[in-house]
Amino acid sequence: MLFRLMSIVAAAVIGGCSLLPGIEDERPSPLWRPISCKDGADCQAKWGRAAAWIAENSANQIKIQTDSTIQSMEPMVPGSGPVYTATKLPGANGVYEITFHATCGNPSSCIPPITEARASFEKFVTAATQ
Repeated sequence: MLFRLMSIVAAAVIGGCSLLPGIEDERPSPLWRPISCKDGADCQAKWGRAAAWIAENSANQIKIQTDSTIQSMEPMVPGSGPVYTATKLPGANGVYEITFHATCGNPSSCIPPITEARASFEKFVTAATQ
């Protein structure tokens, strides 16, 4: 039993997998970059739009909403929908980066698919500045 567990852990580490079986998680695409914003009105507007997108697109209420993290609640029925998380982290010279992350307990419950949700999030958050 211990050998089997060690084999699974080793395969996960070598394969870069950090997920449990049955959990769908988006992996950052090399084509997708965090959304940048400048400290002040630019970040306030984009962060407000990030919160609005999660509130409007999640089947669940907002669980956490701070100056650096927004996260929807886990579904009442495990595996019945995605959990969305946005983070805002400081970078250099007053520039912040907003990232999007989604996790689904059941791949068939990810409606829309995570890649579509990510694209929708990015478009919505940056719409006011384009």
